[in-house]
Amino acid sequence: MYYLNELQHSGFIWLCLALTVISAFYSKRLWLAPLAVTLVLALIYQHLTFVGAAVLLAGFALAGGQQFLSGKVKTLVQGVVVVWCLALAAHLLPGFNNLHVLDQVTTGAQSLPFTLYLNLDKPMLFFALLLMLPGMLNRQVILPGIFQAAQEQHVSVGKHVKPVFGISGAIGLIFITAFLMELILLEFSLPGWWWLFAINNLLFTCVAEEAFFRGFIQQKLTEKFSLKYSAKTAAYGAMAIASVLFGLAHFGGGVAYVVVATLAGALYGFTYLYSGRLSVAIVVHFLLNMLHLLFFTYPMAKF
Repeated sequence: MYYLNELQHSGFIWLCLALTVISAFYSKRLWLAPLAVTLVLALIYQHLTFVGAAVLLAGFALAGGQQFLSGKVKTLVQGVVVVWCLALAAHLLPGFNNLHVLDQVTTGAQSLPFTLYLNLDKPMLFFALLLMLPGMLNRQVILPGIFQAAQEQHVSVGKHVKPVFGISGAIGLIFITAFLMELILLEFSLPGWWWLFAINNLLFTCVAEEAFFRGFIQQKLTEKFSLKYSAKTAAYGAMAIASVLFGLAHFGGGVAYVVVATLAGALYGFTYLYSGRLSVAIVVHFLLNMLHLLFFTYPMAKF
C-alpha cells in the first residue's frame, strides 16, 4: 500500500532535512539554519513533539559541550551521546512521528514485503556526531604510508582504476555470498517508488550509518589503537571491529544477514581507509543498496 499522498502534506519537512544533510558536506556550520527550520516545521506539523524536541536539544547540547570537558568526564559524556545515538537509530526515544510512506509493498513476486518510513529521529545522530567531531567530514590521512597516493588531492585518473575494480569485485562477492546463503535471488525490478527509496537511503540511512560506524567508531578506534600498535595494525583492527559491529546491528535479519552485513561493513570501512573521505564510503554503501533493490529480491527472498 502506498501513502505517497502524505508527502503532499508534510513531505517538505524531509525535503528541508535533505537540504540540511547536503549542506553539512559544504560547511561546518551552514547546516545549523536549515536544521532549525526542519525542527520548527516538524513541530508545527506534529511530526515532532516538544518532548522529542527536548530530547534532541539535550543530545545536541551534550555532543557540542563535551569539547569543553576532559578526562573521564569527557569520555562519560561521549558514551552517553553514543547511547543516545543508538536509541535514536532504534526509534526508542519518545516524541517522534516518522512519516509512513510505503506499507508491505514488494519489488517482485519473489521478494518479501517491505515497509518504508521517512525517519526524523535516525538522521539526527549525524548532526550530533558533527557537533562532537567537527572534522568528521574532512579528508583523513589514516594510513599515510600505504594510501597516501590515493588520498592526495591531485591524482591521475589511472590510479583510481584499481580501487574501482576492487570495489566492484567486493560488491559482487557480497551479492554472491548473500545468494549462496539464500538471502536473495535474482529479480530485476524498478518499482514506482524507487526515487523515494533512493533519496531516503542515501541521505537519511547511509549518511547516518556511515557517520556512526566509520566516521565515529572506526576513526575513534583507530586513534585509540594507534597509541599501542603500528598505524597499519590500528587502522585494520579498527576497521574489523567497526565492520563486526555494523553486522551485529543487522541481527534482526538472522545470522546469515549479520555475516553479509559484516562483509559489507568491511567494504565500506576499507573504502574509508583508501579514500580518507566519509562521503566515498557513503556513496559505495548507497550503490550496493541500490543494486540490491534493482537486481535482486528486496529486502530478502521469499522461499
